[in-house]
Amino acid sequence: MFIFKSMRIIFTHNLSFLVMDVPDVKNEIKKIFLGVFSEINDFEFNWDTHFTEYENWDSFMHLTLVSKIEKKFNIQFDFDDSINLSSAADFVKLIHKMLNSS
Repeated sequence: MFIFKSMRIIFTHNLSFLVMDVPDVKNEIKKIFLGVFSEINDFEFNWDTHFTEYENWDSFMHLTLVSKIEKKFNIQFDFDDSINLSSAADFVKLIHKMLNSS
């Protein structure tokens, strides 16, 4: 995984290359959140909403989010980092941190 000065990110998945702009990363995370939490819609979605404000965000849903995001971006979160994720914004920050450290 690489991040270039142009802020374009290359992810590898099954030996194919997918080029995504940084806003596309956020869009993909948002899609995953909206898919997992059917009780919210696009207009209600807020990046900073804490997990305690989601009706169905329990430990199972947390694992579902982590798994879907790891699969989508072909990454693996450190366990300690993953248990501290409490909002969609936290997922974005962690992904950017991981990409900048590679």
